[in-house]
Amino acid sequence: MDNIEYGAALNYYDTDGISAADSRNGNTEADGYENFGATFNTRTHLGQDWSIDLRGYYTHGHDDFDDNYPPPNYEIADSAVNNTNELFAGYAGVNADFGMLQNRVAFIATRGTRDYYDSASDTVHLNYDYEGSASRFEYQGIVDFNSDNQLIFGAETEERSFRNDNFGVNALFSPPVQLGHDRVSSGYGQMQTTLFDQLTLTGGVRYDDDAEFGGHTSLKLAGAWNIPGLGYYRACQLWRRVQGASLYELYSLYQKSVPQSEAGNSEGLGSRRRSHLLRRHPSRFSDLLRTPHAQPDRLCGHVHTALWLL
Repeated sequence: MDNIEYGAALNYYDTDGISAADSRNGNTEADGYENFGATFNTRTHLGQDWSIDLRGYYTHGHDDFDDNYPPPNYEIADSAVNNTNELFAGYAGVNADFGMLQNRVAFIATRGTRDYYDSASDTVHLNYDYEGSASRFEYQGIVDFNSDNQLIFGAETEERSFRNDNFGVNALFSPPVQLGHDRVSSGYGQMQTTLFDQLTLTGGVRYDDDAEFGGHTSLKLAGAWNIPGLGYYRACQLWRRVQGASLYELYSLYQKSVPQSEAGNSEGLGSRRRSHLLRRHPSRFSDLLRTPHAQPDRLCGHVHTALWLL
């Protein structure tokens, strides 16, 4: 067993809760929350240069809350409404080193569910049932030419699915079943080099082929200068990316249209004492919410922010 590394954990906690409804109006129900989680991970070494990773994660949460607004004041009051969430996630990967080339091939899967029960505005026990899943195959290679030069490259493909079932009164005002599906296949490369033991430069490119949004290229340029004798560094980066939408945003009543690309730059000044001054300049981004009365997508102007972190 000397060639196997492993670990596992269990956790559980709950709360008595605090009701959102005012107790002075006769609301005495305490809306509690409970959560259970489990995780494990193993690594099996198959010789000096090969290994296999297995990881798993599970969580279950349940909470009570209130959604009752009775007349005549329509103020929130106690109700039996409650919500249950579950998440499963798994990872299986193979690692192989060939000289200065490190390789990783992996399969990752997640599945999440949410059930919504006993709404005060409905007549059935189960009101909503949500389920989403994703599975991804990926390869990543890392080439360490030397301590100052590193190349990272890879490819991945991910398939996502979404399902929303509405029951009872809710099904009268929205589609009883909503389904969504999407696949994204990507490739990327990034080169990082350090010059004169002071200046680190990074350049990267990524291409995403989205079944819903088509093909898009993202670019990144970054630099960090460690100022000699001062213990400070100057860092800046330029990036261009496409912000996609979730399946719920794509296929629910609140659909998003095809997004515009985001572009911008950020820069910062920091020290080894972990103090940083950051500034970000997104040059354009999209407001993409579409409803039956929505306006066309619009591009927003520059946004400047500054933050001092201690």
